[in-house]
Amino acid sequence: MFTNQIYWKPDIFTRTQTFLLCILAFIIMCETVVAQSQQPNIILILADDFGYENLRCNGGESYQTPNLDAMAAQGLRFTQVHSCPNCSPSRFELMTGVYNFRNYNKWGVMPTSNRTFGNVLHDAGYKTGIFGKWQLDGGDASIHAFGFDDYIIYDPLRTMTDNEDSVEDGSRYKNPHLYANGNYLPATQMNGKYGDDVLVDSLRTFITRNKDSKFFAYYTMISPHIPFTPTPDDFAFSTWDPNLPGDTSMYPSMIKYLDKKVGQILKFIDSLGISERTIILFTGDNGTTNKIYSWFNGVKVKGGKGNTVENATHVPLLVKWQGHTPVGVDTSLIDFTDFYPTLADIANASHDSLDGISFYPQITAQKGALRNSIFCHFQKNPSDNTPLYRWAQDRRFKLYDSTILNNAYLFYDIVRDVKEKKPLADSLLSSQKAIIKHQLLEVINSHVIHSIPVLSNPIILAITDSSVTIKDSILSNSGANITACGMVWDTLPDPQLASGAYTVHITSTGSFIDYITSLKLNTTYYVKAYATNLYGTAYSNQVIFKTLAHIAAFDLLLVKIFVL
Repeated sequence: MFTNQIYWKPDIFTRTQTFLLCILAFIIMCETVVAQSQQPNIILILADDFGYENLRCNGGESYQTPNLDAMAAQGLRFTQVHSCPNCSPSRFELMTGVYNFRNYNKWGVMPTSNRTFGNVLHDAGYKTGIFGKWQLDGGDASIHAFGFDDYIIYDPLRTMTDNEDSVEDGSRYKNPHLYANGNYLPATQMNGKYGDDVLVDSLRTFITRNKDSKFFAYYTMISPHIPFTPTPDDFAFSTWDPNLPGDTSMYPSMIKYLDKKVGQILKFIDSLGISERTIILFTGDNGTTNKIYSWFNGVKVKGGKGNTVENATHVPLLVKWQGHTPVGVDTSLIDFTDFYPTLADIANASHDSLDGISFYPQITAQKGALRNSIFCHFQKNPSDNTPLYRWAQDRRFKLYDSTILNNAYLFYDIVRDVKEKKPLADSLLSSQKAIIKHQLLEVINSHVIHSIPVLSNPIILAITDSSVTIKDSILSNSGANITACGMVWDTLPDPQLASGAYTVHITSTGSFIDYITSLKLNTTYYVKAYATNLYGTAYSNQVIFKTLAHIAAFDLLLVKIFVL
């Protein structure tokens, strides 16, 4: 008995097609591997209150920094890098790539509407972690919103104080008060430990876990910020009370220990065999605190933090990427908005920096865009109406904005007049200096034109059948006088001054309350706050409310009494 058997024989075209598809898939896979190999791990180390003069490789003479000096000798040392004069404004610029007038409304509080380099690198496939000082508010929710997967931080919430030098958030050094996974670590777990030791241990764990993929580690050192205290390498550490205010005599030891921690990270990367695919950057968030005097190139200098002179913003920058970074010194002008696009370029990721210019080409010895000047818009805490300063500068000259100083544009030779004691008079300027002053003025004006006021969203305090009481705040007025502010409202959405009814006040900054009357009962209204200065009119987001259908006269009296 015979059975019918069917034999399947693939034709030549099908086999050829399959073979070609396999080759194509292999090529794509190889290209992907090559592309990934060109995107290195990134470690950004940010020291707290660490000015340019602290490093021996920069000309400092007061402190021992052998590991950082070795890093400079093996990589690229930048000499013209500028931050803002204080911690919080600097960190906003560094992380978002824009100047403070665009997004900085309150000291130590970053709204989650901002996009940081953590978001950019996370979206580019990097495992992201932050270890150290946070000082941006929001705790766990904000940390993740800004793109970080892992963290252990100091100062997660700004609920206790707006004074950055306060120790109310607990010790940052001995027995550190650190926060991870949405909670503060138990005091018993931290007893006897040192803040930066815990952070570096956590950093190394993060790196070990992600060494076979791409990672971005942002180590925001909590030293050498005040209080100045003993380190674990000091005999006094074991008996030191972390509640004591500290002493400046401890500062050299803190710098030495800071250098030691950086050295540990460098050696750890070498030990893992990933130095050639890991780029490491070291900088400081602003100048050294003004409680410290240091010797620098034979001159005794006072720390400039919080001021506007050169040593308030002049910070070090070292970059090491073994086998990729040229060895030497780079004099390019760099400001803190430039880090955001630079990290994005390192990761081969798209970015939306409005103000920053990437210095990635300098890191890889390529040609790229260079700055002719840098700009600074500095107001430590806009919500408290602290003084506002704006200036533009190149390597030698610096021009302040007269709208801030209520004076002539002050123009300095910051090489010959480091302390800015002798402004250069227009009548004594050479033609070349006059051109430079004009160019710096154009830089200021190009940014000031964007400096319209910033408002919060209105808050409804009380509603009747014919009135509403609303509160709002001007968070920043950019240094120009407010010519008018108030509320504008209409029964149609998006009320504007040209079409709606409005009130008028003159409030430079801070909160104001409007009592709007003669409204129709049982009617829906749209209201915005507005503020106008020399550069334009700004509006808040609109708020919708509806007047009551009826209210008794006695109830209306109670509402008025309550509001007043």
